Formats: sequence, structure tokens, C-alpha cells
Amino acid sequence: MDQATQEKALAALEREKARYKRQNAWTAANYERQSITLPIGTKDRIKAAGETSINAYINKLILDDLDRRGV
Repeated sequence: MDQATQEKALAALEREKARYKRQNAWTAANYERQSITLPIGTKDRIKAAGETSINAYINKLILDDLDRRGV
């Protein structure tokens, strides 16, 4: 790899790192992160139910329940 190509690659890597840093900062400022533990097989059951992701399914359940409760 010649010097110019290597410099371009390093510059692109730095831009990507800066983009990830901005995205992570925005996410930290706008979202709360929670960790859950599910029994083995739950992920497959959620996928079989046609949900796009476990996160989307959990978000939908929580928000629907909070709306139902009027919170």
C-alpha cells in the first residue's frame, strides 16, 4: 500500500471512530440501557412470533403496558 492510500485509510478510520463516538454520546443522552436475562429458547419464541427483534418486542410490551395503565 502506498503512502497516500495508507493516509486515506487512516483518515477514514479516524472519521469512523469520531462518528461512533458521536452516535454513542447521542444514544447515552437519549436512551436508558437495561439488561435482562431470559430463559433459553425465549429468543427463538419471540422470533417465531414474527417480531423483528427482541428489543422491539420488549419495547412494545413495556410501552403498551404503560399506556394501558395511564402512566
